[in-house]
Amino acid sequence: MRTTKVFWLSLILINIFLLPNTLPPLEIGDLRFEWQLGDILIFATGFYLLIEILIRGRSTYFVSGITKLDKIAFVLLGVNIFSSIVAVVRWSSSSLFIFGCLLKSIEPYILYFFVRTKLRKEKEVSSIFQILILSTLILSLIGVIQILSVDVYKNIISFLFSHSRMLEEKGFTYFMSGGRISSLFINANTFGDFILVIWPFIFIRQALQMGAINKLFFLVFTTLLFLLLLYTQSREAWIGFIFIFVYMLYVGLRYKISSSFKSNIFLIGIIFAIAIVINYSTIYHRMIEYTFGGERFGFKYLYEVPDSQERFILWEATLKALPKSLFLGAGPIREDVKEFVPYYFITGGDPHNTFLRAFLETGFLGFIVFLFFIKELLSFGKLQLLHPYNNYKFSIVASTIGLIFSGFVGDSFQTFEVIVPLFIFSALLENVRKKGVSYENSSYK
Repeated sequence: MRTTKVFWLSLILINIFLLPNTLPPLEIGDLRFEWQLGDILIFATGFYLLIEILIRGRSTYFVSGITKLDKIAFVLLGVNIFSSIVAVVRWSSSSLFIFGCLLKSIEPYILYFFVRTKLRKEKEVSSIFQILILSTLILSLIGVIQILSVDVYKNIISFLFSHSRMLEEKGFTYFMSGGRISSLFINANTFGDFILVIWPFIFIRQALQMGAINKLFFLVFTTLLFLLLLYTQSREAWIGFIFIFVYMLYVGLRYKISSSFKSNIFLIGIIFAIAIVINYSTIYHRMIEYTFGGERFGFKYLYEVPDSQERFILWEATLKALPKSLFLGAGPIREDVKEFVPYYFITGGDPHNTFLRAFLETGFLGFIVFLFFIKELLSFGKLQLLHPYNNYKFSIVASTIGLIFSGFVGDSFQTFEVIVPLFIFSALLENVRKKGVSYENSSYK
């Protein structure tokens, strides 16, 4: 039975990351929803959990007991649902769109609670680790293909996204051209933030390997992920990685991870410096020229203003819109923000800031809970986990730090492909807490 649960979760993760569009879009009236087989599997999981709760009631088992993170995740889920209901009341004509967004937003929570209540053995934790590593490796190799052969990459995308409307969009060919590496995520910023979650875990795993071949493999893998991060040309991910690197350096100096951890940090630092020198013109263009001026898709100032000014306009507009949904939130609807942005902004009312977006969508209460969620993830470094997994707790802290700084100019914590691995890793490590340390009891109340 437990093997079945590992297989089921593995099937879901493979569908999420490697089979993004296996089904044709779901069309309801004028709306067209992009969905996956993974979505169906996740909701089947959700119904399974719901039925079990109804049958077992308060005796629902949480591996290692109910933790603060469990409670915060449950409240966050409730706040998201409540804000969506409020949004339906305010914008009833967009109810189907709001409902679709809500369904997608609760999927990571279903996976989190599935892991927390079902994967009870250390072997199961290791199995899911391996699936995430394998998925990341395949995504990385596709990223390499995108660099080396755009035509081959286009064929892969055309096959896997054959049912997606993205192939019909004019700007889509730009993202496929190799200008920015995005692998199967299509959006390079999403791939960059995904690497921010995975890289610390892979780096720590390398330090814990015993055999020389395994150490070499994970060292090459770690380096590859960093180089792919560089080629995403994602400014927000670059910023996040700098702070991840600083934190990992701090961990290496303060804690005894392994004999090779410090040397690996300095090796990555050297590779980091060399890569910056070699790619100086690209980095300068993205960070300076593109941010404070330049062209996009052949159009000078796509927003009619430099990119840096565009961000400030969006943030100001979001702050002006917040009073309209200060306590209840606006859900996924951006109409309030659009009132304060210029008509030519192609992003409409997307705040491009993970904190402002959390406030806008869920209101003041949701924003406070969101901050507690981040605080709890940052507290992972204080947990006492079972010996084989204890050092992985630092990867959660590192990933969270990276997403925080990436989120100042992007939507890091609201991106589905980013939050799913973060939730999975967090839940898996919650399951391997040392018994009797920092948790309450084993049943849901």
